[in-house]
Amino acid sequence: MLNAKILSRTIGSLLFVEGGLLLIALIVTLIYREDFMPFTVSALIAFLIGFILKYFGRKSGNNLNRRDAFFIVAVTWIIFSTVGMVPMLLSGTCSNITDAFFETMSGFTTTGTTNLNNIDDLPRGILMWRSLTHWIGGLGIVIFTMALLPSSGESCIKLFAAEATGPTHEKLHPRMQTTIKWLLSLYFILTFLCALALYLCGMNVFDSINHSMATIATGGFSTHSDGIMYFHSPAIEYVEIVFMFLSGINFFLLYIMFQKRSIKKLIENSEFKFYVGCFLITSAVAALSLILISNYGIERAIRSALFNVISVQTTTGFVSENISLWWRPVWFFLFFVMITGGSAGSTSGGAKCIRILTLAKTASNQFRQLLHPNAFMPVRINKNIVPESVEQSLLAFFFLYMALLIGGTLCFSAMGVTFFDAINISICCLSNVGVTDGLSNYTPITNMFAFPEIGKWLCSFLMLAGRLEIFPLLLPLVPAFWKDN
Repeated sequence: MLNAKILSRTIGSLLFVEGGLLLIALIVTLIYREDFMPFTVSALIAFLIGFILKYFGRKSGNNLNRRDAFFIVAVTWIIFSTVGMVPMLLSGTCSNITDAFFETMSGFTTTGTTNLNNIDDLPRGILMWRSLTHWIGGLGIVIFTMALLPSSGESCIKLFAAEATGPTHEKLHPRMQTTIKWLLSLYFILTFLCALALYLCGMNVFDSINHSMATIATGGFSTHSDGIMYFHSPAIEYVEIVFMFLSGINFFLLYIMFQKRSIKKLIENSEFKFYVGCFLITSAVAALSLILISNYGIERAIRSALFNVISVQTTTGFVSENISLWWRPVWFFLFFVMITGGSAGSTSGGAKCIRILTLAKTASNQFRQLLHPNAFMPVRINKNIVPESVEQSLLAFFFLYMALLIGGTLCFSAMGVTFFDAINISICCLSNVGVTDGLSNYTPITNMFAFPEIGKWLCSFLMLAGRLEIFPLLLPLVPAFWKDN
């Protein structure tokens, strides 16, 4: 069975981190002389619950098993969203629990879909809090916390494996906690560089910090209802293209590239080449269609294609124009990169390039195996043989992904949503894209405000399932999970 004391202590530690983030938002409210009570009360709630849980689990030891780790990951995201919605309610930003939970879950899962229609009028503290939910959710709530709090080596590895994205997990250092701290350092550096570049391109300090957190976390929340379109700046769009692209790369590879000052390992990586190939091919198709059909100038067409394609592929969700007006066949490419997402080990959502690449090679290998049934033809990624267990887990993942996608589409259709919008919203939630702007009738200008309440709860479930890559969220629902053996 689950170890209640170690669960209590770990979740209590996580809540202390959320309390600290709420204090950052509180400081912003004090700087701008806004109502500080919502964040004061919220931080006190987080610290109080965290203290109670840590006190209960004070003699728990460090014997964390895999079952405990998966349960902690699944429950933590729900608890964080529940506590995180408190300032939304107390400040009056959201009028009910459904809207507040949806907005906060969209933030933590870096989906970026909003149900607020007055973003420009929101208090600065609330805007900062929305960005902070992105930023901690991008790296991973548990992973982020493990870098700040002491944890035993074995427990650290199990928690990392339960939350980290992708079918395989790499290490930069023999000690997992050192690996995580190095990743957090890279995360800080990229966020700072993005904020600096955006500031130099014309954003004010507040906007640049918030948009850098949303960009590096591939989230998509903005400080303005019109998002990036508010600034009307090609320079800002080019900066966003660069940093969204970097955020979709495996952070382990990025760290090695910066550490060794060499891009050799990066360009030789099969997943990176697949990621770049999808991006360039889709961008080329989009740019040509804009030039030939929509009569765009060459520079504008290339910029618009690069910006919106990388935003969709990395599941950031920013748009520079209404892409629903694009040539319809381009949508097949956009839906493909939307489902594919970025690289494993990045902050982007989606199924991940490594999974699509492995399945494609598995299918290709199956044809050759039919012609030569006695030959040994293993699937190789980066010259390494892919174990059959990994192939089986990939098939299971895509079965569950398609089951949730179909189920979500049918449920949304039953709520009166058009089929195209239903499948689009399901994909956006499962892949944590949030780019309902220009894709659906529920855009950031009309947004999800008028969406049915039960639909918002379903969206929250799909967003969390997509962010945790399905298994950690559904595992506690399996009866065998609760059996002693």
